[in-house]
Amino acid sequence: MKKTACEKATGYTMSESNNLELSTKYQVDLNLADKNDARIIALGLIEPGAKVLDVGCACGDFGALMYKEKNCSVYGMDYDSESLKIAEQYDIYHQLHQVDLNSFEPTKYPEYYASFDCIVLLDILEHLVNPETVLLKIKHYLKADGYFIVSLPNIAFCNVKIALLCDDFTYADTGVMDRTHLRFFTHRTIVEFMSRLKLKITECSITIKDCLPTFKIPFYVKRFIRKDPHSFAYQYIMKVEASELLAQEILKEQNTEQMLLDEKRINTHLRQMRRRRWMQKFFPVDSTQYTMAKSFKNFFMGTI
Repeated sequence: MKKTACEKATGYTMSESNNLELSTKYQVDLNLADKNDARIIALGLIEPGAKVLDVGCACGDFGALMYKEKNCSVYGMDYDSESLKIAEQYDIYHQLHQVDLNSFEPTKYPEYYASFDCIVLLDILEHLVNPETVLLKIKHYLKADGYFIVSLPNIAFCNVKIALLCDDFTYADTGVMDRTHLRFFTHRTIVEFMSRLKLKITECSITIKDCLPTFKIPFYVKRFIRKDPHSFAYQYIMKVEASELLAQEILKEQNTEQMLLDEKRINTHLRQMRRRRWMQKFFPVDSTQYTMAKSFKNFFMGTI
């Protein structure tokens, strides 16, 4: 049988290539210099030498980073068997398990009870039918002083707000509008969610994205959206600990306080992003104009 171009290029059959494409959907290149990457932010919240359960480990990119940069002892779980095969090639996971979190029972792994310093769930809970139940079940694997590292996308991101005003709710392959998302969160519903589960947010950071709407709306509406700093929060990255003794209302107040945003930092980051976008528009990378502009900037004001 004659091979397709895809089969010739990859060595896989068409059906295997389709499976491979699905398994590598969430594979990422991680750059420690990118402080606006949820995984790099999450890495900074993890204690060196921690024993970590990487839930939704996908192809193992973040597990490898924890092992290399924080000397962590890493275990992994994921739904996709092909992703786990790729993760296994890093040869850093002590154990890898294929798990459907929607039917997960912690009793299947009794050796993990009260075993982990940290459980990582990066962009996982929004894909689940009942994230509350899953979080409560997997909490049994934390040590008494253990903690979760959780990231969640913000459905109240400015572009989504504007799209909704224009009666649009279009899914995408990845991102906030990933078509596989079953649950949606804002900073207020995250507070409610964590407080109900007796979980205390001890640290919270965000990834920042600018408002680039594809719909035209009145200026005063756009200004109203931009006045809310949470409109520029693309993801929330949180360190979360069990807090059984605090009353839910007190816990809610404390969690709300932790999710307050630094508007000055956001505005500074947005200005930098807009400046880079402007430069790329008029001075494309590798163009003569870019080289000249960079030399001029380096000479007078430092690097750009």
